[in-house]
Amino acid sequence: MKAEDVRDLFPITERWLYFDAASLSPYCTPVVDALKAFSVERLDFASLYYDRWYGEIEDCRRLAAELINASPEEVALTKNTSEGVNLAAGLVDWRKGDEVVVCGCDFPTNVYPFLNLRRRGVAPRYVECRDGMVAVEDIEAVLTERTRLLSISHVLYGSGYRLDLREIGRICREKDVLLHVDAAQSLGAIKVDVKEAGADFLSAPGYKWLLSPLGTGLFYVRKEHLEGVEPPVVGWLSVNEPEKLDTRGFELLPGAARFEAGNKNIGGFLGMKAALQLISSIGQRQIEKRVLGLSEALADELDRSGLKVLSHMELEHRSGIVCIEKGKLTRGFLRKHRIVATIRRNLRLSPHIYNTEEEAAEVAGTLSR
Repeated sequence: MKAEDVRDLFPITERWLYFDAASLSPYCTPVVDALKAFSVERLDFASLYYDRWYGEIEDCRRLAAELINASPEEVALTKNTSEGVNLAAGLVDWRKGDEVVVCGCDFPTNVYPFLNLRRRGVAPRYVECRDGMVAVEDIEAVLTERTRLLSISHVLYGSGYRLDLREIGRICREKDVLLHVDAAQSLGAIKVDVKEAGADFLSAPGYKWLLSPLGTGLFYVRKEHLEGVEPPVVGWLSVNEPEKLDTRGFELLPGAARFEAGNKNIGGFLGMKAALQLISSIGQRQIEKRVLGLSEALADELDRSGLKVLSHMELEHRSGIVCIEKGKLTRGFLRKHRIVATIRRNLRLSPHIYNTEEEAAEVAGTLSR
């Protein structure tokens, strides 16, 4: 399937100019079909289908692992990005006096769990943004001999600036610093390869660019970090042979599934499986080409319409996010003209594979009125 051919799978495009994937992607029909099927199966069969559902969830894990070039054993299925970031913060053997580096303009999800380490004597250090970007040399300059971990977003939520993960990973390896990547604004739109990036940990939600239900996400942990680690949370499904119900002791699962302590959001992950199958059928490289092409077309149309584009549009730093000065634009104006986007300090537009160049031109023309 080609990226350009999926528009009919997204009924929302018939009613709205939807440019808000960076906030919440709309459902596609395969995801809705999966959710409906689960609801009917629970209605008619309930616990009789547990084994089948959990088998399909393992298919979801496999698809998620393939997407980021990891093994299924290195992937935990999570509720959201926050759960993954907290796992990353909890899996490091911190010592008093250690430092963790975070980004001053990052989303709080990727900062608060590390600030919470202050109570353990871990000091946060910040790499700051300049003109909506984070320079690799600024990252390198803030790393010290006490830095244990760098946590950075692949794409900055407030500007759309895409960082060079390969170069950042190289620097971290040279300085013996662990790397956690928040892929909330890239995974599903931009190709992410954890091996190429040299990432130790990665967190991402399902509900943005991965086209999946709320309450789904994934957490990657490099296999070597699973050895001898004590999970911050343990439950009856964290262990081998959980049905033994042994209260005298337990043996943890060998893979990242040990971090999934209890019953899962079954319907959500069956929907995520359907979304990942769609992404796989198109191909991540084709999706990236399409999304970056749409964001370029959108930025060009906005610029021609006299609107100030704030995002860095060089190919190596481009993402699916295009930000402009909001001026006097309001949510009410956007709603009146059927445009869905995010207004905070600026106006953030984020096209995905269901959008078109014609929509980009219409949005730009409307916003410039």
